[in-house]
Amino acid sequence: MWGRRRKEKVKWKEHSSAFAIWTYALLILMATGAVYMALRDPRQFAFGSPRNTGASQSPAVSPKPSLTLTATGAHTFYWDQSGPFSLEDIHRQLADWRKTVPSPLVLITSDGAASFGDAARLIEEVRRQGIERIQIETRAPSASRP
Repeated sequence: MWGRRRKEKVKWKEHSSAFAIWTYALLILMATGAVYMALRDPRQFAFGSPRNTGASQSPAVSPKPSLTLTATGAHTFYWDQSGPFSLEDIHRQLADWRKTVPSPLVLITSDGAASFGDAARLIEEVRRQGIERIQIETRAPSASRP
């Protein structure tokens, strides 16, 4: 008797099928993925923006409005994925890059062996170039480390 009342409260649509449910789930998953990608990198959905024409540039100079500078334990630095460079090289490359990007964003990170002083030197250099949008990546030490 209790089961009959329970069935009466739930009204199933006659046309609800497993295919329709999977289609709705896929649609929701795709929409969630699109929102995630748009929030992660808004430039992916920048319609009408100029595309890279394939002009050759130095591999260290990035036409992107953001870049990652990495300090290493060997007291050298990486520009996105290329390097290693000295601080003087980073100074010259930042000056050139700053001229081509109107609103630059710099992410400063380090490998596990880098000293705080190397990261601080990168921050000072970026500020000297007049770049105001600076992000600093921090990582909590793992529990296994003393």
